[in-house]
Amino acid sequence: MRKKILVVAATGHEISGFIKKWNSFIQIDQFLYNLSSLHLNVDVLITSVGMVATAYRLSCVLQKNTYDFVINAGICGSYIPSLKPGTVVHVSEDCFAELGIEGKDVINPLFIKDNEEKIKVEAFVRNAYEIPLKTIQVLPRVKGATVNTVTTSENRKKSIIAQYGAATESMEGAAFLYVCNAFGLPYAQIRSVSNYAGCPEDKTWHFETASQNLCHALQNTLDEIDNLF
Repeated sequence: MRKKILVVAATGHEISGFIKKWNSFIQIDQFLYNLSSLHLNVDVLITSVGMVATAYRLSCVLQKNTYDFVINAGICGSYIPSLKPGTVVHVSEDCFAELGIEGKDVINPLFIKDNEEKIKVEAFVRNAYEIPLKTIQVLPRVKGATVNTVTTSENRKKSIIAQYGAATESMEGAAFLYVCNAFGLPYAQIRSVSNYAGCPEDKTWHFETASQNLCHALQNTLDEIDNLF
């Protein structure tokens, strides 16, 4: 029986190289596509940019379909020099960096855990699933920060690093983790660094390199799933 995989991306441009390699490409609806091979049945969900769109469209798809594994693939910004543009990472923890109570130079995190009477402060949403895939395990494992606005100032970057210890920045990651945890599905978030967060210059972005490396890592992961099962 073919394994059914869901690949989630904010934009098709980020994973265009991956999509082009598949022979069969069927559009199911405005946001969902199917890419079938001999052994794998892969749906691709293009959510649009941002936490709200990701949470809503991913929830809608998971309510109607059953998947064996879900992969969030996208680009990200890097907060630290060691994660250079083109580096592909496994984001195993993520946070809603702007969710909380505004304090002096910081946002104090406030996170409500489901099914608990008391409010518990917890900054990070964590992947509760131990991923048995070597293609994921070999990637640098990092903490991410999810934001509504791309960080272009050094002060904001330093604040996020100091408060959360995050290494990468995206606009969807924490929402993806939250929804997958809620549905109890095994998943992974892989991202490729396109730029250094805190730099306002668009010319410092390396989108094509990031996208190419991301697509390569994504295909390798699907190949391993194919061989594993």
